Amino acid sequence: MQVSRLFQILYFLMERGTVTAGELAEHLEVSTRTVYRDIEALSQAGVPVYALQGRKGGISIAQGFVLEKSFLTVEEQRDVLASLQGASALGAYGDRDQALKKLSSFFGSREPEWLKIDLSDWSNRHQQDYELVKEGILRRRVLCFDYYGANGQMTARRAEPLRLWYKSGAWYLVAFCRERGEMRTFKMSRIKRPQLTQETFVPREPEEPRQLPGYTLVSFTMWIDASQAYRVYDSFEEEEITLREDGSFLVRVAYPVDDWFYGSILSYGVHAKVIDPPELRERIEEMLKKMLENYQREKET
Repeated sequence: MQVSRLFQILYFLMERGTVTAGELAEHLEVSTRTVYRDIEALSQAGVPVYALQGRKGGISIAQGFVLEKSFLTVEEQRDVLASLQGASALGAYGDRDQALKKLSSFFGSREPEWLKIDLSDWSNRHQQDYELVKEGILRRRVLCFDYYGANGQMTARRAEPLRLWYKSGAWYLVAFCRERGEMRTFKMSRIKRPQLTQETFVPREPEEPRQLPGYTLVSFTMWIDASQAYRVYDSFEEEEITLREDGSFLVRVAYPVDDWFYGSILSYGVHAKVIDPPELRERIEEMLKKMLENYQREKET
């Protein structure tokens, strides 16, 4: 959103004084051409922004400039506050709560808290890992960690952390893997002993992950008993659900195959069964037989 970016430029200039277009472009992760367009927009809006040529030149804002509330419309003020609330909920910066209070007071309004996100589990075991990864992303520092792949093997990795990604009920880290020489998606629960190095990096533009690497997308149909209606509408989209006359459901969906996939199906217990494909039915049957054998073996001993 351009208004949000203009707001960032103003605060950056008020905090740093004189900066180059390249520094602003790097900070905002846009091109220098976009920076110059934004500076022109600020100037046309009456903000005293100017540029000096030469070795010690750069973009500056007149000393003593005071940001007027009228610079942003009421709707734009709400957008800025909502964006800060989202950043605060995600813990993007430690001082965002204070910034939110200052801006709310400045705008003369207090928007309702619309978002609450807690990245920790109930045991709070992984909160420290999320904090460390977050710092690596924001400070652009290389991250070292041990990682368990889908095959269960552990490997040591050095990666440039770029983004946290939430997908299908799990958190992933999108990062450039130094060992593999390409963008990779790491499941956060499989990252062990993360450590930040002092080495910094220039962030690459991450590709939007369409599918998790290393997983095969499987389309399947499953019958689910009417008693599980609350779970059906929690887990599946309306277009994936067919309501049968007896109140039960048929769901048709495609998921990546991993432990979560099988665990999700088995968690329905006697209240569901896979209809097709046949190979998936056979795999579920094998898993159930193995589970039964484990319990029977325990009785024998």
